[in-house]
Amino acid sequence: MTKYINLILTILLMAVLAGCSASGTKISIDDAIDKSVDEFEPFIFVESSVLNIDSDLMATGFGNDQRSGMQVDMDSAYVLQVVYDILLDSIMGIDADEFNLAAEQPNLYRQYQQLRYDRVMRLMYQKIIVDSTSVSDSAVRAAYEEQKESFRVPEMYRARHIVIAGEGLGSSEDSTQYAGMSAEQLDSLARSQVSDLRDRILSGDSFDTLAMLYSQDVNSARKGGDLGYFELSRMVHPFDSVVENTPIGEVSGVLKTEYGWHVVKVEDHALEHYLPIDSAYAQLEQKLMEGAVGARSKVFVDSLINSTQVIMDTASALIADSLHKDWDAMGYVNPDDQEYGNDTVYFKDYAEQVYSYKKFKKIEGELSLNDKEQLVKGVSTRIMLIQAARKLGYYNIPEVEAWAEITINKYSVSTLRKRFMEDNFVPSEEAMRAYYDAHLDDYQVERPVTVQHIVFADSNLAEHVRDLLTSGVDFMEMVDQYYPGDPDIKRAAADLGEIGPNDMPQKFYSAAMGTPVDGISRPIKTKYGYHLIKVLAKTYSIDFDRAKIKIKSILSKEHRDTRVNSFVDSRLDAPPIIHWELAGKLYFEDRKIPSFSQFRSDK
Repeated sequence: MTKYINLILTILLMAVLAGCSASGTKISIDDAIDKSVDEFEPFIFVESSVLNIDSDLMATGFGNDQRSGMQVDMDSAYVLQVVYDILLDSIMGIDADEFNLAAEQPNLYRQYQQLRYDRVMRLMYQKIIVDSTSVSDSAVRAAYEEQKESFRVPEMYRARHIVIAGEGLGSSEDSTQYAGMSAEQLDSLARSQVSDLRDRILSGDSFDTLAMLYSQDVNSARKGGDLGYFELSRMVHPFDSVVENTPIGEVSGVLKTEYGWHVVKVEDHALEHYLPIDSAYAQLEQKLMEGAVGARSKVFVDSLINSTQVIMDTASALIADSLHKDWDAMGYVNPDDQEYGNDTVYFKDYAEQVYSYKKFKKIEGELSLNDKEQLVKGVSTRIMLIQAARKLGYYNIPEVEAWAEITINKYSVSTLRKRFMEDNFVPSEEAMRAYYDAHLDDYQVERPVTVQHIVFADSNLAEHVRDLLTSGVDFMEMVDQYYPGDPDIKRAAADLGEIGPNDMPQKFYSAAMGTPVDGISRPIKTKYGYHLIKVLAKTYSIDFDRAKIKIKSILSKEHRDTRVNSFVDSRLDAPPIIHWELAGKLYFEDRKIPSFSQFRSDK
């Protein structure tokens, strides 16, 4: 598997000192060693009273962060949080067994019901309609004879051609050499060129190559002049008669059509024939099968409609639609069948079809009582199918029940988790300021000084230009005059933008940092020459106002992690046992494996 191949390349987490506390563990590079594939079989990494977490489940937790685009520090604190998130989901899964999704989240429950309905209908349709429908060999052969004319393949030819027109010469890339020539002269020249090409073909030159080089029919030229198979009736005269009368493999004489002068080579001639039944069999069988399945489906649905009792709630129907609520009853389907029927047609389902019904019937305003009854019956078709599926046992087959259990649990976990996370926490201004003050090193700017420069080969010239600049001459005017190189790029080369200690030689950077904003440095010598540096701006750190957005996110995550950990700890009988000595064997699916130097140890 891919994950094991990746593991051979490198280890994703480094081994951790066994027995250390989870919150302060350093990931040791010295403990990281190559491991064989066998050692990466799933193993238990965490033991707890609600769930034992293996390495595969941990990999899924890591992968979830990767797929969400989350940037994380690969340290023991992150691993610990993945553990607690997995335990949270497990606890939510336990709580979900007692969660009443239908009562708590009716809209989500209806979504689940629709998905279950779709799944059940597909199964029932497959079993009752498709699997019990077949098409006999004799029916396919009979259909072939009945539809034989549709499988007739007309007489066709395959040919190549080269075409050159006088008009094409006049508008070609070489049109300058034809300037002043009349249409008649151009036409004569086109005929002459095609005739010359025919002579070359008869002398042994490749028709395909000459077509690609000279034919003005771009579409066929790129295919060596090949026109493919065609009926003669599709071709202009006299092209059609020339093709018809030229033997296979032979080259025609020069001919003219409305498109220009041609030479043609006939490649093949296929007589009119019928596609054999073996070639048409699958197409016919599928078509017959679709018709049979459609007819059987109609019979099945019609039989349901004819055997179903739909009772409209007249009192509800007499009330204007605008006064109804979603869950008002509009009718009942098979109300006397207490085991499989007695379902309600709700106003919500009825209302979803009103617009389409009115449009189809061209009705303006309120529906009549009769129209409402027809609409209720139409909406009831879905319920009839559900009742049939219940009666036939499709809602209770193991495949559907297993899917239903997993899906209800997933929706319930999602709802519970969302509720748990929605605590509307917003860190205070004081808390964000305190975090900023405690982490000032994190907000130091890597490139604190913004500069422009001019480089000179001579220090005396550099001093002279500095005197001009300090007296008020524009810096960019001096760049245009003295910066070496192409005039088009002088200004761009002179503008270095923001720089840090690793971007330029140390002498250059020190001089820039020592020069005040808007000041000009003394000439500074580097291996490139003598520099005059103009300092445009200095920014030593990101200020609090700019840092607040990121700090807010950090503190919100810390708050969220604290809530998760506290909640999980409160539900466990004992703290989870984390086998930190196995951390070096964990792996990350779907993640480009970083080198050890990219891992951050705890401080």
